[in-house]
Amino acid sequence: MNRQLFRHHDTIGYLFVPGIKARVEHEAGGYLLRTNREGFRCRHAFEKKRTPGKFRVLLFGDSYTAGDGVSDRFRYGDVLETLIPNLEVYNFGLSGSGT
Repeated sequence: MNRQLFRHHDTIGYLFVPGIKARVEHEAGGYLLRTNREGFRCRHAFEKKRTPGKFRVLLFGDSYTAGDGVSDRFRYGDVLETLIPNLEVYNFGLSGSGT
């Protein structure tokens, strides 16, 4: 069964379906994909105001940034959060969007 992972967005063209949790088949066996309420592969819900005492990094890019082929915990943004204390990484990557 194929599950729809993307939806239309009037301004930027498309986003991931908000709030999805799915296992995606892949040549390496598959991976877990989760999205936040805004429709990005990011474990954080986006807040306009920065969390006091934390640094914020915003990632933009294509399938590499979005994390195609790997579960969330292996994406470079998630790895950065585990390596650098007091860091929030917001991932805006979208598969197929170009660099």
